[in-house]
Amino acid sequence: MADLSSDGVEEPFDLIRLSLSERVLIKLRGDRVLNGTLHAYDGHMNMVLSDVTETITVVEPAQNPQDEPIIRTVKRNCEMLFVRGDGVVLVSPFPPLIASLSSCLDGAVSDFAELVLVIFSL
Repeated sequence: MADLSSDGVEEPFDLIRLSLSERVLIKLRGDRVLNGTLHAYDGHMNMVLSDVTETITVVEPAQNPQDEPIIRTVKRNCEMLFVRGDGVVLVSPFPPLIASLSSCLDGAVSDFAELVLVIFSL
């Protein structure tokens, strides 16, 4: 991964640029989470990923109104995937990399990295 202290992070796209060729976690609309290697992106947040694991949270309504809905996760793997940017909610370095990012960053960005780690560990 690129050295954040020498490259500088001046805008959000800099963090994504520094994640090129690295594992990233991407949260999408529709309760979907992608984990893969980022190869390319553009200003619309369209992305190309490889070795992707997609996790989908499916909520099945209960047959009886008094019962709780059934929540399950479905996973699938893709060798290469194009992600359309209008569905992207969050892009984060893969959690093991967040610790190394936190040590390079200060203030709000470091707090954000820790928050992302908590969110994806739920």
